[in-house]
Amino acid sequence: MDILTKPLTVFTFESIQALVKENHQEGIELDYKEEFPDKAKLSQTVAAFANTRGGVILVGVKENRENGRPVKAEGIADGHHDEFVAQVIGNITPIPAYEYYKTNDMDGKVFLLIRVFEGNETPYYSHNDSNIWIRTGSIKKPVEIASPEHAELLFKKAERALLGRKLNAALAEGNFKSFLISAEKERQFELATERQEYDNKRTQHEDGDSMGPFKS
Repeated sequence: MDILTKPLTVFTFESIQALVKENHQEGIELDYKEEFPDKAKLSQTVAAFANTRGGVILVGVKENRENGRPVKAEGIADGHHDEFVAQVIGNITPIPAYEYYKTNDMDGKVFLLIRVFEGNETPYYSHNDSNIWIRTGSIKKPVEIASPEHAELLFKKAERALLGRKLNAALAEGNFKSFLISAEKERQFELATERQEYDNKRTQHEDGDSMGPFKS
């Protein structure tokens, strides 16, 4: 599905309408919103995406609540939606990686796309909500509280990511030190070569002292 793989900036009002005609069903990685829900509800959805596999929230498309398929794509009134989205993202801890994009307008209407990336600092929480939300892929219940087992996996995922970052940092530091040692050896070799060439020229020069001191 293009909307899950392509850069958001390639989509226009017209291409979103064409995409809707393909009749893609909501799922773990796709969520339709006819209008923006309140901040708390949208924060739960964003956190759930970050806790699961990531995905795209497409605002301006009405879905059939029985089968999760789009039924109308008219967009929403253009406005300062970026401020609201920023508030929603700021309502999540830790803040997940995301992209926000607004299509061109058509008669004052636009489509809004929010791509949330799968996080490696799980679990992600919505403020003032101790629940861990995940995407289920269910049409009737697309967002649900994580089971204790699933929550444990999310905590372990964060631990693995932290360990991975520490190992990568240690590897990078080791590589950098090796590079410095290698560069210093090369510098010393070049310096010795230059000094040898200088000494040879001075020996062969009739008035070697006039050459002045050695300078690399």
